[in-house]
Amino acid sequence: MKGKTFKCLGTALCCMAVIVPLQGCGASSDKTEIEIVQYKPEAANYFKTVEAEFNATHTDIHLTISSPNDAMTILKKFAEYKEDTEYVRYLEKKQAKTGEAIQKLYWDQDRFIRGYTEDGKQIGAAKDPEANLWLN
Repeated sequence: MKGKTFKCLGTALCCMAVIVPLQGCGASSDKTEIEIVQYKPEAANYFKTVEAEFNATHTDIHLTISSPNDAMTILKKFAEYKEDTEYVRYLEKKQAKTGEAIQKLYWDQDRFIRGYTEDGKQIGAAKDPEANLWLN
């Protein structure tokens, strides 16, 4: 477990080492702002701890570690960083359309169905007796 912690911390520090030289780019306050985007949901809580500990011990640097849960959100963050407002609007429209489709096609009474078989049969629909108990 210790090796895994040091590996994650090492990854965060490497990311900061790449970002820190950019600290003067567009900064308007006395604090250097650093944002790291990581996409491993299983590591999100760990990185929240790293962020809190880092910010508590550095008064001249503010670290934000984002853990978005989907590819479009990550792309949108990079587009915002590049100030590509047209692409940001495009992604926002696509995200909304995707969300609507998911709600329409996969929401079944009080749950999302789990999927479809090759012949189109729903798996995990509300009417299925085996779908009433899920152990996660």
